[in-house]
Amino acid sequence: MGLLFFGKTEKIRSTEEHNKMYSSSAEASGTYEPNMSERDKLRWKAKHIKGKDERIEIRKTMHGISLVIVVSKNLKNETINPGTKLEFNSIAKRHVQISINGKLQMNFTDYEDFQQAIREAIEILSQ
Repeated sequence: MGLLFFGKTEKIRSTEEHNKMYSSSAEASGTYEPNMSERDKLRWKAKHIKGKDERIEIRKTMHGISLVIVVSKNLKNETINPGTKLEFNSIAKRHVQISINGKLQMNFTDYEDFQQAIREAIEILSQ
């Protein structure tokens, strides 16, 4: 069984109640608080988006930091083939996008999971 979870997360409170508790009157960035169970916060949540711009979006909250990884299948008419070696200045630079909302510190286990999540997305997209 892989790390990526494609299911629906469980909300811990109604959207209205959650927004009253966690919102910024100035709508400042960085005020996001996930409305999900502790179990779901620990998962590597993934969404497979198909179509012209096929990609897998992966989300995870690690040590209070929100992480979003987008692994794209087609970008500028290039595709990921099974067994492709990812090199810094070629495929990886154009096919993996990472966004975070702060300084992310990982232990080696977190880092290995981070790499595994990306590898799983590549494997799914190469099928």
